[in-house]
Amino acid sequence: MRATVESSRFGRERAPLWRAGVGRHLFAVAVSLVLLVPALSPAAADGLGYDGLPPQELCGLCHGLNGISATSKFPKLAGQKPAYIEKQLHDFVSGKRANGGGQMSNIVTEITTENYAVVADYFGNLPPPPAADSGELQLSPQDVELGRQLFENGHPERGLPACKTCHEDANDVAPYAPLLTAQHQDYLQKQLLDFKSGERSNDSTGTMQKVASLLEETEIAALAAFLSITPRARSKP
Repeated sequence: MRATVESSRFGRERAPLWRAGVGRHLFAVAVSLVLLVPALSPAAADGLGYDGLPPQELCGLCHGLNGISATSKFPKLAGQKPAYIEKQLHDFVSGKRANGGGQMSNIVTEITTENYAVVADYFGNLPPPPAADSGELQLSPQDVELGRQLFENGHPERGLPACKTCHEDANDVAPYAPLLTAQHQDYLQKQLLDFKSGERSNDSTGTMQKVASLLEETEIAALAAFLSITPRARSKP
């Protein structure tokens, strides 16, 4: 049986070689992460956020500097309407909006309110994100078609308006209604469920709470699936 502790020739115990190898590996990873952070000149210090990062880079830690987050619980911000992004930052800091893990409520306090517009304009002017691959969805084509019908036509008999009335890519009339196409399916589904349950209520007109309350959970899943695989037509905010 392999011993878990080795003795040196001086009689002291030492960690096995495999443990030392792990330590060297972790040290190398830490050094690599440090090298990924660009050096900033003193002149660039003004207006910087947490740990000396410009505000958009602070947001980019979760949302990606290209605005395309790798984790589906974090929304893609690339090409999103700047007015919408800025409003959400204000809502997080005021407590009107919260997220499950509380990350946003904490992180926005590290950005000055004067820089909210900087962040919004940065991400809003990025190219739109790519849509998801339809082959990755776990829903049937019939479910996706249901999502398309709800987005484009709604369900008038039930009082459900078409989602595209406010959320169509080319809609500039509703600056606080976010663009939904090519967004993460998981994120969209959670937001609609939160509006339905009342956990999210930062829609000033109350429209989203009312609409979501009329949707079945299966319809919410279908909508999220359809929107996630639909390319975004809007090229810039």
